[in-house]
Amino acid sequence: MSFFGSKPVCEVYVAFTDERVRKKITQTIKEQKHQLLVFTSGDSVGGKIKIQVKEGKKLEFEQIKVEFIGQIEVDIFVMNKKSMPDQGNPITMEVGIQDCIHIQFEYRKSKFHLEDVVIGKVFYLLSRIKLKFMEVSVIRREIIGKGEEIDYHNEIVSRFEIMDGTPVKGESIPIRFFLESLDLTPTYKKINNKFSVRYYLKLTLFDEEDKKYFKQSEIFLYRTHFDPFLKSNQN
Repeated sequence: MSFFGSKPVCEVYVAFTDERVRKKITQTIKEQKHQLLVFTSGDSVGGKIKIQVKEGKKLEFEQIKVEFIGQIEVDIFVMNKKSMPDQGNPITMEVGIQDCIHIQFEYRKSKFHLEDVVIGKVFYLLSRIKLKFMEVSVIRREIIGKGEEIDYHNEIVSRFEIMDGTPVKGESIPIRFFLESLDLTPTYKKINNKFSVRYYLKLTLFDEEDKKYFKQSEIFLYRTHFDPFLKSNQN
């Protein structure tokens, strides 16, 4: 703790009452790994604050006030479970250029939990263009801000090649991949009207001239239970 750029007169330590047994998760913050305590809604937060005054220094205060505020002094990791929603409608979309290519693809549902399996099919109704390969990718879009001050950040979480070469008319290609191994979060929409995280499945075709043909559809992700890698620290 310091004032007006002077050297700190004391060190302040925060210790939670149950931090030895509370679940923890490892997160990278500013290129360094830290263990954060996991809290969920309804948890009680308690602990102790230790103030150690530097030798030869003096500190006077009337009270100590502890709050959860936007400026984080002790990082924690929050996880909340959600009730299982309906599976949502099946996703059906088409990629096509008149008299050149006509491809239809479908997924069984549009809502997935974080350990779910994406299952679907691609149907080739017409293909007069020589294709090199086809891939399905999972796209994460983060939306921060509101009004005119909105920042968008798109990230390809993972790609899956599902076809190599040009298919024949009437051929169908199965799609099946697991979400559990991917670095995903639940879908968040307009948290405090300032922050959203949305996910999309994108199908992309590449021809021999490296042209791309693509279509994407939004999916909804949710968490049904705490991730298995969370464990109590008994040290």
